[in-house]
Amino acid sequence: MNTLFDAFISYGRADSKTFTTNLHARLVEQGLNIWFDQKDIPLGVDFQNQIDEGIVRADNFIFKRSRKNANNLMTQVFLCYATKAKLSALQFIGGMNLGLQPMTTPCKI
Repeated sequence: MNTLFDAFISYGRADSKTFTTNLHARLVEQGLNIWFDQKDIPLGVDFQNQIDEGIVRADNFIFKRSRKNANNLMTQVFLCYATKAKLSALQFIGGMNLGLQPMTTPCKI
């Protein structure tokens, strides 16, 4: 499937699942096509491959930063991949929107 997405949502399930589930619902209500793991990763597939493809097929990268995921290795992988795909990022810390900006995160991996 080659569906294009308006945005890809990255978050830590342990502490951001409720926030991002609500954010996803609100964006979809606005008519946006949002990649969200709970909806876009079928059972029984290579989830990392699905995530990589979702990032590449998205125009923007929404990152819900938290204390737990800020320095997580997988978070760094996703941010690096999004940077290489030249996506714009909409970053949230807590519930605060930090705005849309070009991805400039240096790849640390």
